[in-house]
Formats: sequence, structure tokens, C-alpha cells
Amino acid sequence: MAASNSHTKYLHIIVLILAIVFAGIELWHAIVVRSDLDQSNATSTFHRLDFLIACSVWTIACCILLIVLSLAIGGEHRGLQAFSLIYFIITAVAWLVGATLWQHEISDRGCDLGHNECNNNTTIQSIAWAEMLKHIFGTLGFLWRLFRANKEKNNGMKGNYIHTGSSDRMEMGSAYA
Repeated sequence: MAASNSHTKYLHIIVLILAIVFAGIELWHAIVVRSDLDQSNATSTFHRLDFLIACSVWTIACCILLIVLSLAIGGEHRGLQAFSLIYFIITAVAWLVGATLWQHEISDRGCDLGHNECNNNTTIQSIAWAEMLKHIFGTLGFLWRLFRANKEKNNGMKGNYIHTGSSDRMEMGSAYA
């Protein structure tokens, strides 16, 4: 494993765990708001909440799958890296659409609702934007990691490398030495 990848070995899993936490909070608030709505509300509100619920479920399911696969086969597998990159891009676009749709929905109503409902709507909006930004930065970070791994591979760095502490030079050696 190359040196830069050893520092970020579990960073991918940490980002996925954060995505699960944020998506779980988003899912909870979207379900609460949807259950509090009465049938007199526009169906567009229900559809937008359903879309955000679907984004949350998609995020949670894919993150759990990626964590299990990453731990089972290792994060350096090219197929897993390609699937992760596709997941990050699709999910960033889905959260962008969901956040924009919900922003449009609550901007029409304003906050003339009850205080609790207004807080739930604001939380849904904030977490949707945060999920979108997190997945965009996750995509950029993942591309950077792939670029670094490819660059190190093309520079002939193979095997386990350890930092000697005296310079930026890496020396081949045992990780347990």
C-alpha cells in the first residue's frame, strides 16, 4: 500500500459513516414532517418529501454496502473504487435536486407555520444541502485519492513504504520494523 493511501485508509469509511448519520437525521425529519401533513396540502409537498426520503434510504443502503465491501475486500480494489465514485456522483446530484426542490417548496410557504414545523422544514433543508456538499467534496477527495494512487503506481512505487522521519524520502521496508 502506498504511503498516501495508508494515511487515508479509513477516511473513506469515516465519510460513509458521516453520510449514514446525516441521512438518518434527514430521514427522521422527513418522515416526521410527512406524517404531520394533512391531506389538504399539495401533493407536490408529499412528492418532494418522498424524494428526500428516497435519497436518505439510498444513501444509507449504499453507504452500508460500501462499508461492508470495503472491509471485506479492501479499499484498494478497482471495482470498489469505481462503484464508490459512481455512488458519490449520483448521490451528490440526487441531493442537489432534493435540496433545490425542498428549498422551492418552503420558500413558497415561508415560516408562517408553527414553530416546530418551521424548525423541521429548516432542518430538512439544511441537512439536504449538507449532504449534497459532503458528497461533492467526497467525490473530489476520492478523485484526488485515485489520482495520487495512479501517480504513485506510475512512478514505480510498489510494496510497503515507511517514512524514515529524516526527509520526505520513502524507503522500502517492513511496516513492522
